Amino acid sequence: MKKTIFIVLLFLITPKVSFSNEQSVRCNQFKIVIENEMKEMSYVLAQGSMDDSAVRETVRAIRINNCLQLINIHLKLLECNKCKPFDRPIFEAAYMMDAMSCILEEKMGKKDCEACKREKWKNIATDILK
Repeated sequence: MKKTIFIVLLFLITPKVSFSNEQSVRCNQFKIVIENEMKEMSYVLAQGSMDDSAVRETVRAIRINNCLQLINIHLKLLECNKCKPFDRPIFEAAYMMDAMSCILEEKMGKKDCEACKREKWKNIATDILK
């Protein structure tokens, strides 16, 4: 009898796992950070395609590593919060076409151009090669 009461009480006080609106918003925020970090990696790679400085290449490698670390953290946060897994491949050149367009526009002196609006960038693997 004591064991049954304990289990019932434990069930009543244990928080229920549900996918509330707040949790889905949080999960989407984690996924947005992952996408933004992939865009940053593509931008950094695009910068390197027009530069031959070994020192700047080292800095770019560090920036890409930092992006990968942030992506890893947010993938773990998705897992810990019982979110749906991230369903896109993660690689540094995912947005390379748009990143190259942005870099070329910047080299021509256009700073706030349409090509540099990252929210419009297309993922090569999932948006273009379908």
